[in-house]
Amino acid sequence: MRQDLLAGRLRPGDALPTVREMAEQWKCTPGTVQQAYKELTRQGIAVSRPGQGTRIGSAPPSVVDSTPLRRATITHEAEAFLLEMLSSGYTVEETESGFRAALDRWRAAVAEAPPAGADVIRFAGSHDPAVSLLASRLPALCPGCVMQVRYAGSLGGLIALAEGAADIAGSHLWDEESDAYNAPFVRRLLPGRKVALLTLAQRRLGLIARPEDAERVNALPDLAA
Repeated sequence: MRQDLLAGRLRPGDALPTVREMAEQWKCTPGTVQQAYKELTRQGIAVSRPGQGTRIGSAPPSVVDSTPLRRATITHEAEAFLLEMLSSGYTVEETESGFRAALDRWRAAVAEAPPAGADVIRFAGSHDPAVSLLASRLPALCPGCVMQVRYAGSLGGLIALAEGAADIAGSHLWDEESDAYNAPFVRRLLPGRKVALLTLAQRRLGLIARPEDAERVNALPDLAA
């Protein structure tokens, strides 16, 4: 199942077969399947709830960190940022110092404990500038209120909401089957629960071409022409 998750054959929110079905498929005892499901739950790959069965949660660090593509993506983005700073006239030392300062502020914001007696609104999920804006303006809109922010990724936010560990979840998850964002995952992870979906921002995706190529480039295959 770990391999199926990495290969994309299993996706976050997918329901797993029942213990009986898996025992028949693996030609083993139901107890063996139960132990396997318990281990998947312990690792954070699966989430089990009474009456709702077992579903795929989010991949544990041991799975995520083992993918070279993920590490390569981080390195690529870091090099692109570094090149942008160097092209703007900043030195490597200045860029490193500024990046470390930003990291320290993020760690402090995430770890900061709310003041005693404050009404805490717990946020978990993916980061978005709108979240930072809400957190900074909440005290003015609601005196005595504080937003406790925990960046756990889109899927992690929905799982925290389902488990009662968060009041608000931030996510931007695209479902290939329905070609829709967020709603299919909410239905899978919070079945029968009354929730409100609020759009804070929309993203426009597309290709940016030179003016002389604008009429020729309409889709990805056109780039190879």
